Amino acid sequence: MSRDIMENCFGMEQVTDLEVEAGAVQLTFREAADNEIRVTAENLEGGVYACELRGSRLVVSYQPRGMRVIRGIGQMKTRIIMYFPAGSAFDNVEMEIGACELYMDATPFSCKRMRMDIGAGKWKAKQLSVSDKLEIEVGAGKVKLSESKAGSLDISCGAGACAFAGRIDGDINVSCGVGKCGLRLDNEENDFCYDISCALGKVIVNDSKAACVSTQRFGNGKGCLGTATLECGIGEIEVRTR
Repeated sequence: MSRDIMENCFGMEQVTDLEVEAGAVQLTFREAADNEIRVTAENLEGGVYACELRGSRLVVSYQPRGMRVIRGIGQMKTRIIMYFPAGSAFDNVEMEIGACELYMDATPFSCKRMRMDIGAGKWKAKQLSVSDKLEIEVGAGKVKLSESKAGSLDISCGAGACAFAGRIDGDINVSCGVGKCGLRLDNEENDFCYDISCALGKVIVNDSKAACVSTQRFGNGKGCLGTATLECGIGEIEVRTR
């Protein structure tokens, strides 16, 4: 197969963990037609690509060369598609994407733990299930998750935007600098105790609002799933429950 188009296949039983590091690429997750993980990549001539199994960890990386990083933003000529068997689940998932577009909204995706580092890229996911901890770090990028769930949720947002819609069954930690974070939770308000601190921005929890150098704590702790710690600089955090 040519350098411009590559394909790799792995048995699902070989893989427990997934690691992705990519810049200036469009990355898409889809459902496989069989029981193998299949990775296809095209238009790779402008960068360094690797797709390999290291022990039980599948590692996929693509790094563009030189000025292609800048030219690639918004163009995304390099494309990687990862196909996963229906019902598959990973133990640990780690992804670091720069100016990358990551689409995980075409098929459900499950794992125990997930750590996402979104620089100036975009990440869109639907029906994401993380049974333990979901960690998201956003620079100037954009994140949109819908119909998703996690055991606990950590979000660190700089100048970007992060939107989560779904259910959380444990602690929530949100730190927002100058960006915007929105949570639409399939939870009741009293599922959490709230610890809120705000500088020049604002934090909204349903009908409660904190702004302009203030702190708030509420919730009696009885029967709570966890604590929602919300820290805002000059940005905005909004939490809505059912």
